Amino acid sequence: MYNILVPVDGSEPSKRAINEALKLTKGREDQYQITLLYVSTSPAYFPIYAEDTTQLVLNVHELERAQGNKLLKTLKDQLHAESDVKVNTKHLLGSPAKEICQFAEKEKVDMIIMGNRGMGAFGKMILGSVSNRVIQEVNVPVLIVK
Repeated sequence: MYNILVPVDGSEPSKRAINEALKLTKGREDQYQITLLYVSTSPAYFPIYAEDTTQLVLNVHELERAQGNKLLKTLKDQLHAESDVKVNTKHLLGSPAKEICQFAEKEKVDMIIMGNRGMGAFGKMILGSVSNRVIQEVNVPVLIVK
């Protein structure tokens, strides 16, 4: 079975990446599986200056986990409504580019389809930094969707 990894964050480019994956699998749904990957950014990447940040970090993790799981469920339900292709979901915590690359290698995905930029905190300033890093680091075909 051909495994397509689609990193998602709820942005329009990531939604278009899902549509491209569906187009690719159309008529051959039994030969493909789509894995939707959401990466919650760790608060460690955004330092907070306070005396006790433990509870704040836990609350941020819980919020991120809830948002990510909700998005993955919504997208999976939408895919099932549109196609018979097998859909898996995965939610990770960390640096998006690093987690995408490690997941792709570990799970031996055949292809990655992703948006050209996402909704990250600095997404408007650093256009395509995640997609650019993924292209540089993985050894599988990557389709970047505008």
